Amino acid sequence: IYLRSRTPSSLDVKTPFINAAIKGTEFLVASGEAEGQVTVFEGRVEASNPKGSVTLDSGQTATAQAGQAPLRKIVIAPEDAVQWALYYPPLIDLATLRKAAADPAVKRAASLYLAGDSLGALRELEADGSAHVALRASLLLSLGRLDEAQPLIAQIPKAELGQAQALRSVIALTRGDRHQALLLAEQATQAQPASPVPWTALSYVRQAQFDLPGALAAAQKAAELAPDNGLVQTRLAELLDATGDRRGAHKAAQRATELNPALARGWTLLGFTQLADLDSDAAQTSFDTALRTDPSDPLAHFGRGLTQIRGGELEAGTAELELAASLDPNDSLTRSYVGKAYYEQKRSKPAQGQYDLAKQYDPKDPTPWFYDAIKKQAENRPVEAIADLQHAIELNHDRAVYRSRQMLDSDLAARGAAIGRIYNELGFAPRGLVESWKALAADPGDYSSHRLLSDSYSALPRHDFARASELLQSQLLQPINITPVQPRLAESSLFLIGNLGPSALSLNEFNPLFDRNGFATLVSGLVGSQDTYGDEVVHSGIWDNWSYSLGQMHYQTGGYRKNNDIDANLYNAFVQGRITPDFGVQAEYRHRDLEYGDLSSELLPISEDLRPFLEPLRENQRRQSSNDLYRIGFNWAATEHSKFLGSFVHLENSGSFRQGPYSVVEPGKAAPTFFPASVDDHFVRGNSGEIQHRYGREGFNSILGGGYGQIDFNDDAVSFSRQQQGNGYWYGILRAPSEVSWTFGASADFMDDSLDNETRRSFNPKGGILWNITPDTTLRAAAFRTQKRFLFAGQTLEPTQLAGFNQFYDDPNGTRADRYGIGLDQRFTPTLNGGAELSERQLQVPSLGADYQSWRETQYRGYLLWTPASQWATTLEYYREDFANLESIDQGGPRDTQTQYIPASVAYFDPTGWFTRLRATHYHQRVSDGSRSGSDDAVFLDLGLGYRFPRRLGLLEVQLQNLLDQHYRYEAYGLRADPSNLNGGIPSGLPFAPDFSVSARFTLAF
Repeated sequence: IYLRSRTPSSLDVKTPFINAAIKGTEFLVASGEAEGQVTVFEGRVEASNPKGSVTLDSGQTATAQAGQAPLRKIVIAPEDAVQWALYYPPLIDLATLRKAAADPAVKRAASLYLAGDSLGALRELEADGSAHVALRASLLLSLGRLDEAQPLIAQIPKAELGQAQALRSVIALTRGDRHQALLLAEQATQAQPASPVPWTALSYVRQAQFDLPGALAAAQKAAELAPDNGLVQTRLAELLDATGDRRGAHKAAQRATELNPALARGWTLLGFTQLADLDSDAAQTSFDTALRTDPSDPLAHFGRGLTQIRGGELEAGTAELELAASLDPNDSLTRSYVGKAYYEQKRSKPAQGQYDLAKQYDPKDPTPWFYDAIKKQAENRPVEAIADLQHAIELNHDRAVYRSRQMLDSDLAARGAAIGRIYNELGFAPRGLVESWKALAADPGDYSSHRLLSDSYSALPRHDFARASELLQSQLLQPINITPVQPRLAESSLFLIGNLGPSALSLNEFNPLFDRNGFATLVSGLVGSQDTYGDEVVHSGIWDNWSYSLGQMHYQTGGYRKNNDIDANLYNAFVQGRITPDFGVQAEYRHRDLEYGDLSSELLPISEDLRPFLEPLRENQRRQSSNDLYRIGFNWAATEHSKFLGSFVHLENSGSFRQGPYSVVEPGKAAPTFFPASVDDHFVRGNSGEIQHRYGREGFNSILGGGYGQIDFNDDAVSFSRQQQGNGYWYGILRAPSEVSWTFGASADFMDDSLDNETRRSFNPKGGILWNITPDTTLRAAAFRTQKRFLFAGQTLEPTQLAGFNQFYDDPNGTRADRYGIGLDQRFTPTLNGGAELSERQLQVPSLGADYQSWRETQYRGYLLWTPASQWATTLEYYREDFANLESIDQGGPRDTQTQYIPASVAYFDPTGWFTRLRATHYHQRVSDGSRSGSDDAVFLDLGLGYRFPRRLGLLEVQLQNLLDQHYRYEAYGLRADPSNLNGGIPSGLPFAPDFSVSARFTLAF
């Protein structure tokens, strides 16, 4: 707690914040008659002097008269108790000072003020008995001396009513009365429209109401009226920084320091712009300069704390944030950041206290609710976390786009991912999808929303390409951060039954909330039945303007029948750097080795006449694939509203298909037929590049881009073939009115294949609407066309969805698809969410020559998500997909299928760290190939039991899959439709374990 004094005293103060006694004149007294007074709001404080001591609880006050021991007073209201420590933004009109410079006292006061000596300036005016009461009141208020300033404000002449109302507005704002503050500020601008003081006051009020455009307009008006006022320039810099105009903010802050080098506020804002430019050394110098001029400026301490944390000095930075909170104790944002710092130090209780204070001081600030949600998730309280998260979204204008009001640091990397983690932990992925769609409709350039969408897509079948693409877009848009890149995240397909793997797709609850110099390591392991083993190790680090991530994953399983095994090894290296504040680069290397046997899955049994041939054929086939991918990318912010992204990929893939040797005993023949071994090797090499331009202003965003790629195939069957492809697209996203997002645009694709000597072209119109009918009701609809192109890395920069409807599926290359869909998502109560969606895809699939086959897919989805109590979560979902091959099955292609899932789950989370989840799923599938048909039904029961270690050290979970040991048949058609597709390289996996299976996985964070 920072304490200031006006009279000497011998009172000592010991607080949880400062591990030392504060002596002498370093604490504030209530009046000249008392030797000391201390008020606290969290923890306990011991106040003592030579005559005795007293311990104070939250909200209590002690006084000490001369020669007497401190005495405890009655508990008082926090708003009254902190008036002595409140920070009042300065409102000084330098033009008035200059006009009155003929007055010697005013001239001396102006000189002292410009030299940074506000107290000396005040003494000059008081000693002279000057009638400039407005100036004296402004100086008193900037020094925090409210009790002396208020009587003077009442004496300000009517000719200066605007300044009087402006000062009253700042007082009301500091006390938390935003309505009265706005009323007074507007009266001030009407009374003195030519003075910069009322407009400056209005800018503070507008910002407090999260109206950044209005606050910026008021600050610009003040700067227009007083272009040579350093204080006004600092205010302008602060708001330009808050609205994302880093260049403008830096220019205004630099001008402020030139106009008045002794103005602490100017150096403070310059420090923030330098911190945004990742120039920590310069920022540290600027904040130090500001504090030498004004040691009690909370914003300067706040900035220095962020700078120290960014440099890896967490404890020193935390102390600065504590000091800032003590100097301006009613500021919610500062309290939230102090709570974040405690969270980083794994001090849960103090962090909670700071979040509670932030919520109390500013009930409309979403920041503490959001960080409290992350904290509760880490403490195994995801249901409570969801409630806090939803409240934060409501406070943030029903948008799940999270940014600090002043954009003071780049700590967003953990935010979007943490949201997805909370939703996925509860099994509420459908709601996570809704929030990410709404967020991207509001701000398509927000990388945390792309990461949230990527995480949420992991719960949907056949969304692998979209998931990997959203990850790529998130990486290209993200600032320097320590978020690890898990090797499997970027892979568009891996044969992991029931989502088994050494780790979940997102483990970002272990990430720091501050991006600071340092290192982190995640270690995960898996062991299970069917000889299943796996491990994943990811190490990441950040140092100034560079960050990196190194990862390795191994997964193997013996499978559920003969020759059904798989062995996968993944490696990746990712590095990202910020060359200039506006230009960033990144490079990535990925390597994958796969070896597997027969992974096919069919519902209809093999006909008896083919069984003697097909069974030994499948039992003796092996596939091997090795993949190397090199990618470089860049992010260039050309202007405040314009950004360029680029991604360039080189791919090398080699593989083989080995068959036999094997024998077939045919009915009626005495001797078996022997088939010798055969080998079919292939090698693929390709290059591709994509460029994208993003333009965004309030209410409108534009995404323009395109790419080109060439890939060469060499194999034993075809000596050489070359495929060339190109694409271009434009998407416009318009919010009119603010509750409705319109997406419109078009894309064009061409594909030239030397194998069939055909060029396939497609023009693809796009349209979608996302309408927030009410804060609880969202209507979505879309209609668009796509042409599937070869996705070299299983990733693209093109938007993956319109109004929540996915564009990219694992179709054969060259497939044209028209999709139509409509969906409704509803929050019935704070604890009950539901939704439904219907869509259809009409596909034209390339066949031999220029021919196409007609396929049709119809999808039905519905869900109900309920949290009946603070530790319980339940879900009920419905998913059905009907696939129709409208051509003769004999011409090739998948069979007609109708697949339906009805999963229901219940989960319990205990604050001690234990959690369990039970999931029951009804499965039904019907298949027809024209001449035969069949169906299968089963009910699967899965049970998970786990423990989340304290202090975010990791987690352990045991999974029991298919408890009822249900044997079933399943028709998978995904990548089977295009065996040459190397993006995934293997067929779609089984949705459930075919036999009872046990597995255990763990994750440790260092």
